[in-house]
Amino acid sequence: MAGPFASADDIDWSVVSSPANDPLLWAGNTAPYGQCTWWAYERRVQLGLPIGSTFGNGRDWANTARARGYSVSNTPTVGAVIVFQPGQAGADGTYGHVGIVESIDAAGNVTISESNVAGLGAISFRTFSAAQASLFQYVH
Repeated sequence: MAGPFASADDIDWSVVSSPANDPLLWAGNTAPYGQCTWWAYERRVQLGLPIGSTFGNGRDWANTARARGYSVSNTPTVGAVIVFQPGQAGADGTYGHVGIVESIDAAGNVTISESNVAGLGAISFRTFSAAQASLFQYVH
């Protein structure tokens, strides 16, 4: 299934808060600018899938979401938050990491967007094979 965009050029940056525009554009975003959790919140709002912003560090998102009634599974869907446990696929060994599922191709390969891998506030992309993708938890 196709994703919402193919590259960072397709993101509507006018609705992504940053110090350059309005840091309170999405007033509920309590995550520090540029962190992975900041991006997960911002991108979900942009996709029309708002999510709470007080979910903790990346490693905490699946458990917090489950406790708040969100669906959490090992099955990726476009727009879901992918949760990395500490050290998983290069995630920080203490805090973990989160990103957003942007597309899933016919073979089940999952492409995500994420912040703070290529630098604070830098949005980057990675693709995981279907087998790799099944090892993560997803907040829907």
